[in-house]
Amino acid sequence: MRESLLIAYFVLTIMPSQQQKDLLTTPIVGIELRDGGYHRDLIYTVQFDYPLAGKNCEYILQQSLPASVYISVDQLDDLVRKKKLDAIYPGYVDIEKPTEESSDFEIFIKGSTKVSDTVTLPIHFRYHAPNDENSFIPVDLIAPAAMYIKCPIPEEQDLVERKLEIESNTIYCLDESVPAIREYIKRDINVRSSGVCNWKLVNIALQIKSSLHAEIPIGNVSAHPTVLYLTIIISWAVSLWTIFRTRHIPILINEKLDEQRLLQRKIK
Repeated sequence: MRESLLIAYFVLTIMPSQQQKDLLTTPIVGIELRDGGYHRDLIYTVQFDYPLAGKNCEYILQQSLPASVYISVDQLDDLVRKKKLDAIYPGYVDIEKPTEESSDFEIFIKGSTKVSDTVTLPIHFRYHAPNDENSFIPVDLIAPAAMYIKCPIPEEQDLVERKLEIESNTIYCLDESVPAIREYIKRDINVRSSGVCNWKLVNIALQIKSSLHAEIPIGNVSAHPTVLYLTIIISWAVSLWTIFRTRHIPILINEKLDEQRLLQRKIK
């Protein structure tokens, strides 16, 4: 009986300490969706503890975005130029396409392994095709799919792999032109010789700080004839008013000129 109690006490004391160790070493990623309407911000809060904090290492967050979302490349380029954002994203995005003609895509958020890092990613929602059933379309964003770590100093890389129990035989190659990240076996000599293939997949603790759900308004297809006819009527009315107005102005100008001529003759 006494031995059983000692074993139970040992297990209960070891398990919390192991959980606390995992919590300290695992990077924490918080995400929230701010603002409203079609233009919003995704806010990432990334926290590192031992052994990553303070090391000369980089991280990338893999963020998937649905077809109903787009990014403004010019806006992100400006943020990168001002050093307010470090990310890899598609070089061209057609912002005029509706959701039904668009596809999902990925963005990679980059940063260094500081104690705390906050990143703001502006996103925009696309228009949807109108229908006669719903006034709003639900859009659900997902949290970052994965985090990858790279340390240029071999000793630091080995320490991180050992402490975070990272699979050492698997490496990931980042293709910035797509962008995409792919998994390879480390013994592949050609892959190892590439400088973009030094990324390691690490576990993260996700913290969803706000709802990642949005309700996007859409048009009513049954209202199309009414809107069409009203648009035609208003356009014709404005055009006729413009014609009569422009015809009236020259008449007023001529009347003023005639008055000035009569006045000059009287003076003479």
